[in-house]
Parts: sequence; structure tokens; C-alpha cells
Amino acid sequence: MTKWAIKAENQVTKLTQEVCLLQAQVSNFKCKNKALHSGQGASLVVVKQNTDVALENLQVVVNFIHTFIKQLVSRSKILNLIAEILKSINRILKLKIRRRALENYPAALSLHFRTLAHPGFI
Repeated sequence: MTKWAIKAENQVTKLTQEVCLLQAQVSNFKCKNKALHSGQGASLVVVKQNTDVALENLQVVVNFIHTFIKQLVSRSKILNLIAEILKSINRILKLKIRRRALENYPAALSLHFRTLAHPGFI
């Protein structure tokens, strides 16, 4: 696994923890608001404001996570493309090596046959 992939996984883990924390905060705000306003006729406006703020925070984190995942996928596709290019280069190099070996092979054969036909040639 590459350093980049490990870093990405760590980032996803941190963001997941942050989402859980924000969800807990939303729940906590609801409980606090209920406790504060019980018996006093809880103000629905205040409760709604607190939940709206918590929801906005959650949306920011969720949007960030979606963007981050899209970047991960995009970079993964780029890495796959680079791997395919490297494979192609490797195949081309193998073909060039084979071609050179075949080009040199007839000359080596003709020298071998000349030495067989004329033992004192060389």
C-alpha cells in the first residue's frame, strides 16, 4: 500500500470520527434544550436553531468527505493509467531487445558457418 493510500485511509477515519462526534453533539444539543426548557415551555425556535447549526456542520463534513472520496477515486484512476503505461513501455522494450537479438543472430550464424567451412579462417 502506498504512503498516499495510507494517508487517505487515515483521513477517512478521522472524518468518520468527526461525523460521529457531530452527530453526538446534535443529540446532546437536543437533550440540553429539552432539559433547559422543560417546565418553561421549551422554545421551539431555539431548538430548531440549534439543530439547524448542527445539521449545517454535518453537511459541511459530509460534503468534504464526498469531495475527498472523489479525489481518491480520481487519483486511483491516474495511478492505474500510469501502471498501464509502464506495462506498455515494458512490452515495447522487450520487443526491441528481441529484435536486436534476432538482428545479431544471422551475423553470428554466418560467422559460425564460415568458421566451419574454413577452419583456418579466423
